[in-house]
Amino acid sequence: MVISIQGLSKSYQLYERPSARLRQFFYPRLQGWLGRPPRTYYRDFWALRDVSFEVRRGETFGIVGRNGAGKSTLLQLIAGTLNPSQGSVAVTGRVAALLELGSGFNPEFTGRENVYLNAALLGFDRAQTDARFDEIAEFAGIGEFMEQPVKTYSSGMYVRLAFAVSVCVEPDVLIVDEALAVGDAAFQFKCLQRLERMQNAGTTLLFVSHDMGMVQNFCRQAIYLEHGRVKNIGTPEAVAAQYFFDMREEQRQAMGGEQAYQRQTPLGGFPQSAAFGDGRGRITRAVFADSQASREQLRPTQPIEMDIELEYPAATPNLELAVALQNQRLIELAGRRFPLPDNPDGGARRFRIRIDNRFTIGDYFITLRLVQKIGVSQHMPLQSQIAALHFQNVASISEISFLGVVNVDVGMEEVAAPEPVAAPGATSALRIVALLAVRNEAAYMERCLAHLTAQGIDVLVIDNDSTDATVEIARRWLGKGVIGIERHPYPGHYDWQGILRHKAELARSIDADWFIHHDADEIRQSTRPGETLAAAIARLDAAGYNAIDFDEFVFLPLDDAGDAGQDIDYVADLRHAYYFAPRPLHRVNAWKKTAEPVDLLGHGGHQAEFPGRQLSPERLILRHYPFLSRRHLIEKYTRERVYSDYEVNVLGWHGKRANFQAEESWLPPREELIEPDVDGWDTSAPRRTHPFLGVREN
Repeated sequence: MVISIQGLSKSYQLYERPSARLRQFFYPRLQGWLGRPPRTYYRDFWALRDVSFEVRRGETFGIVGRNGAGKSTLLQLIAGTLNPSQGSVAVTGRVAALLELGSGFNPEFTGRENVYLNAALLGFDRAQTDARFDEIAEFAGIGEFMEQPVKTYSSGMYVRLAFAVSVCVEPDVLIVDEALAVGDAAFQFKCLQRLERMQNAGTTLLFVSHDMGMVQNFCRQAIYLEHGRVKNIGTPEAVAAQYFFDMREEQRQAMGGEQAYQRQTPLGGFPQSAAFGDGRGRITRAVFADSQASREQLRPTQPIEMDIELEYPAATPNLELAVALQNQRLIELAGRRFPLPDNPDGGARRFRIRIDNRFTIGDYFITLRLVQKIGVSQHMPLQSQIAALHFQNVASISEISFLGVVNVDVGMEEVAAPEPVAAPGATSALRIVALLAVRNEAAYMERCLAHLTAQGIDVLVIDNDSTDATVEIARRWLGKGVIGIERHPYPGHYDWQGILRHKAELARSIDADWFIHHDADEIRQSTRPGETLAAAIARLDAAGYNAIDFDEFVFLPLDDAGDAGQDIDYVADLRHAYYFAPRPLHRVNAWKKTAEPVDLLGHGGHQAEFPGRQLSPERLILRHYPFLSRRHLIEKYTRERVYSDYEVNVLGWHGKRANFQAEESWLPPREELIEPDVDGWDTSAPRRTHPFLGVREN
């Protein structure tokens, strides 16, 4: 055995307040001297409890579970960066680990220096690292940035370099903790190819992922952790089935379903097959029409026809049959939902489904779901039959004339050259992209996206692992103004440095004319009535400027208005504001795409700096809504936001936000505020500090 885990547990001492930590240090000793039983001033939190398993040499072992289940703690114990509270860990051979983003890197060192540092930690001397350096640099593919400090890297560059070091030093055990979720698609494919080579060479892999298809494809065994304990251990298929079942049960509870889901007998007899439901209806039979079997071999263009038998109650409205076609990793490629007719007698009903087979050669599964529509985009499953049917498209490569997975109609014809057109002027359409970083901003998202879209601005959403409806709202706007949603991993604190690097990297790679560094609680507009934000930027672009500053007006709920909560039209309801200008250039947040990298870090995101910056003397308007009620203010800065110690103590960022005290916070009275939509955008009396953070100006 390469890895042996026996009764492994890890606990942390949690204190209600800092004074309790001080008491724990002194009082038990004093109580012992006085002959009294010592008292504890903390409670134990068990991140991991009584975990046991073994991994053989050359085996790929998957670890799955929801956030907070103990996966990362388990990997850190195996890697030796944490000590167990109970139990034992035995690992044979050299271990390389890709744990938290950037772990093991010194931010002040260059990429080259960090390669040698990490290799030394793995037991390599300089000569051995010299022999591998070119391979590491080629695999990482970060070019000239290898000679730059890693604190200037984006999250994707971090992962590229860390993964390159880990795989090129040929470890006996490689631990990968969701790191591939950060990289781009091409790099992920490159990494998966390398992992397959390492598998074949006998390297032991410990693999953490929320992608059950990837776990099933890569792993021979898997463990499912829940609240620090083992929920299931066995084949990847069995573990994935349990994981899917728990996810659906959690979804049912969130949607208000009354009947609990139960594991049921799957129709498909495949390793990927699973079934669950609440007992109100069921899919009793699913076969291919020609063979009347659950497995079939087809040729591309040969129609996919299925016979499906259902039983569903007469009195349940809005029932639908969802048919999803999936690849080997159970990633959905196509499908649709079919409304079901009334079923007065509640008996069995039979339907034939036909799918145009436009798919390339390969293996495919069909998942069936009997669902009840309970909202515009919400569906409650009565029963799900995962991987109920399996078919294989077979043909020679020469018969496939299309690219990708699906053969869509693509035509080509020769046309005459277009007539020359005049060069675009100030009224031409520039492509302007707002880089919108978010974490748990559901209260703002709908209004923010609607405004940006109406102003002619495209939006790229950078989600920092939101746990509320933020991403769901953003997905509703895909193709309607939102051009994409990217993930920026949440490292346990507000990672402003990483987000700014991510935005700067995107500004170099996205095909656009201008960019706006944007937050969800902001509304930006022109100073000219009737002029859109896009038209204002185009006008200033035509005048020769490539950067724009914004006058910031902070809109507040009035202290005497009560607590209206967050479900308000805040732009219409919050009408009173103050002009905020702590420095002459405070919000240089819009810039024209340049050949040189844009520095957003130098002023903590408040200024975009780059060579040749030509700042417009005309400023545009930024309406800032930092909180929507006093309750929202307290929740935002005491519970929702955890700031980085490095950003607060070393960089000096975030100010009073990082040490927010609710009792010191205050809101200016109505007479100290202006109503810009009535009085105009008055900049004659700027505030240098925010009163809601507890600061009073002389």
